[in-house]
Amino acid sequence: MIVVSRATDLSVAALFLLADCGGGQSGPGVEYYERTARQTLVNEDLAKCGPRFPGSKNAVNRARCQVDAYQLVRPHLPYPDLVDSLNAQRLEIAEREQRGLITETRAVAELSRTNSAIASEEQRRMSSDRMARALTLSAIAQNEIASAIRAQR
Repeated sequence: MIVVSRATDLSVAALFLLADCGGGQSGPGVEYYERTARQTLVNEDLAKCGPRFPGSKNAVNRARCQVDAYQLVRPHLPYPDLVDSLNAQRLEIAEREQRGLITETRAVAELSRTNSAIASEEQRRMSSDRMARALTLSAIAQNEIASAIRAQR
């Protein structure tokens, strides 16, 4: 069960790191400290799930506990649908584990693959968003240059 907690903590940390990208501030502001406080609360809640619901027979309750912990941060993330997807997969994997269709080790491996896929999708979206912003800024700059040239005539 410790492995699941660590995988969950890593996915929360990754989501917060990705949410922090592109702020453009020179130092931490109020939002940074609020985000850090939320992350701390989520990690504390996640750490309680394993001991409260140990073993495969409690896999679904443990997963629900983890899903509930994520609700604190969900509205503050850039892509909350990815958290929803992670949580849906977490519950589906836990249901199969609890029914004995997969082992706890297999469940941990599947959740790790899910975390990786979601992190990749988040990176893809962020890259796409950065490209769109760059293109928009380029178009604005081109319009401003054209306006300046027209004004000089």
